[in-house]
Amino acid sequence: MFNGVRHHQVRVNPFVTTLGSMTIIRGIVLLVHAGRRRSRVPFDSSPLGQGKIAGIFYPFIIMIAFLLIADVLLRKFEIPAPDLFTSAGTKKRPKLSGIT
Repeated sequence: MFNGVRHHQVRVNPFVTTLGSMTIIRGIVLLVHAGRRRSRVPFDSSPLGQGKIAGIFYPFIIMIAFLLIADVLLRKFEIPAPDLFTSAGTKKRPKLSGIT
């Protein structure tokens, strides 16, 4: 909500507003925690991000699995509305970019 208000008041690109807010909040968090990063991720989960199967890292295998699942689902099911692909702005913009 803060980013929306800032975007509306200052008329800055929403992406830039979000990046600015993220930087400010990270700075506040680092000040509060005296410069030490805090994480609630248990150390037992590190093999998920660093483990390998046949020399291939787990995150790469997970990414490929999600990619294949998304490919199958997108090929099997029809997307209900062409407006789903419209980018922010007018209906003319996606047509010019070749989406529709």
